[in-house]
Amino acid sequence: MRKEQPSNEPIILKLAKTSDSRQIIAVTGEDKSIHVFRFSEDGNLSHFSARAMPKRPCAIALSPDESTIICGDKFGDVYAIPLFGKSAPQEGVIGSEPVQKLHPVPKPFTSTANTKTVHSKRNLKALENQEKMTSIKKDKEVPPFDHRLLLGHVSLLTDVISTSLSASVSPSGRSRSYILTADRDEHIRISRGMPQAHIIEGYCLGHKNFISRLCIPEGHERLLVSGGGDDHIYLWNWISQNLLLSLDLKTIVHELRNAQLNVDRANVDVLAINKKANSDSNTTDNIAVSGIWTCRIESQETQIFRACALRNVNDQ
Repeated sequence: MRKEQPSNEPIILKLAKTSDSRQIIAVTGEDKSIHVFRFSEDGNLSHFSARAMPKRPCAIALSPDESTIICGDKFGDVYAIPLFGKSAPQEGVIGSEPVQKLHPVPKPFTSTANTKTVHSKRNLKALENQEKMTSIKKDKEVPPFDHRLLLGHVSLLTDVISTSLSASVSPSGRSRSYILTADRDEHIRISRGMPQAHIIEGYCLGHKNFISRLCIPEGHERLLVSGGGDDHIYLWNWISQNLLLSLDLKTIVHELRNAQLNVDRANVDVLAINKKANSDSNTTDNIAVSGIWTCRIESQETQIFRACALRNVNDQ
């Protein structure tokens, strides 16, 4: 049998879209790139641009006016990139005209000290290390497209949301945008939107484990749902940073699992099911949230939160 060759196409890690679904934003892992696709009037999807980031992106969102991509990388930095920016000039990539760099490349550091002015062994070693660091900084690539650093986390960033509040809801009494970010160290940070993203409004603290997903339900701009490596998912008033509700997700997962086992017992050999139940009881019952979405029930105003939980995360 002929063995299939592995595909060279990059794997898509994240997806986002504009409210009219005309533009699709995709993040690919191997090339650390952000791709923008467009739907034409006849429904065909075309590749508009591809921009390679310095570090691998792990979370994306759109600004409230949908003109800017908010991109977070695994080192905790969050960047702003124009939605319709062009790619760097490279062969085989659509959009070959570079745009002006937002920040000019700094002049390389030149030390006034040298081997003729430094004599002690300790100072010579320090000079050698300084020259090594200078050479590393020279080799650092600057992306040839508009990009602006908004904020940074000390820990690995896991999710980002960009939202806005109307004047009637905002604590300041005027409409304002915000950027909500989550990291691996149980923090949910609320920062102001551009151009004041360096101002931290507060934190939603209460998770005991890493946070993987954030979700603001449509029509409920005050509320935030978060989940991760904890046994619960949490509902917050993120404006006041107050925890409103915690839902025991682990119990729900176990109930669904037991219900499925009962169905299996009615249809499959009981001995085999008992063996499976015993083997499952010996495994680590840690869970992790891999996604949170909301869906509206027809003819009702109620929204249901759907969370996808992965069991036995220590074995993944």
